[in-house]
Amino acid sequence: MKNKILIYDDIGTSGVAVLKKALQEEFSSRKIAVETVSAEDILTKNVLNASVAAFFMPGGAADNYHLKLGKSGKDLIRSYVESGGIYYGICAGAYFASQKAVFEPKNHKLRKINDYGLNLIDAVAVGTLQKELNIKPYEATANATAVVPLQDAQTNAVYTSYYHGGPWFVCKKKSPVIILAYYNLPAKKLPAVIAEKVSKGLVIASGVHYETTGSALLKCLSPDRTDYRTAQKVISELNRTEYLRRALFQKMMYYTRV
Repeated sequence: MKNKILIYDDIGTSGVAVLKKALQEEFSSRKIAVETVSAEDILTKNVLNASVAAFFMPGGAADNYHLKLGKSGKDLIRSYVESGGIYYGICAGAYFASQKAVFEPKNHKLRKINDYGLNLIDAVAVGTLQKELNIKPYEATANATAVVPLQDAQTNAVYTSYYHGGPWFVCKKKSPVIILAYYNLPAKKLPAVIAEKVSKGLVIASGVHYETTGSALLKCLSPDRTDYRTAQKVISELNRTEYLRRALFQKMMYYTRV
């Protein structure tokens, strides 16, 4: 019986509390527990078992995921998915799951090109959208964030979501990847959320933080921050379009049928 959802929480992760709260609000009425697990838990405690309805790899730093989990941890994640599990990769979790991750390729200080070896998604994850969104190259401030418009690939429904350094996806013409939503940018559309069946399981990779609300960001906002004004604008826009973010969140949760 699938009765729990797991979130990876170890060195390099960020925003886990926000994601956990969103998932608890969504699944508590269905008696589904939401728990966090470490790399050690995955490696030594058989936590990725048949009781897990979904496994979330959140935002943060994919390099740290790679180092902490190693080949054995990645093999266990892949085995979980192939046996019928669902992997949700958000931002860094999406880079981590992709065939290759290309991060800030035109910025010599930030540039990273990695094959993390998990390879759950037959696509290259490329970021960031700093030029397209007119924001700063990746940094841990609101100056590298935005509220982005998205468009449903099947229904053309409009969404918005919080963006902080996530990828878009480059897929081969005959790839098994299904595009769920695009970044709806002025000059072009780029795949923002994609899915792929892996044996009996499913992988959903997202370049945006569909779990993040304006109220969650407000709790971290202090007037003495140098990025205070930018953060205020982002929070205000998230609050104004919360119903569109919520619609995207609901679409993502639809795939966890428990």
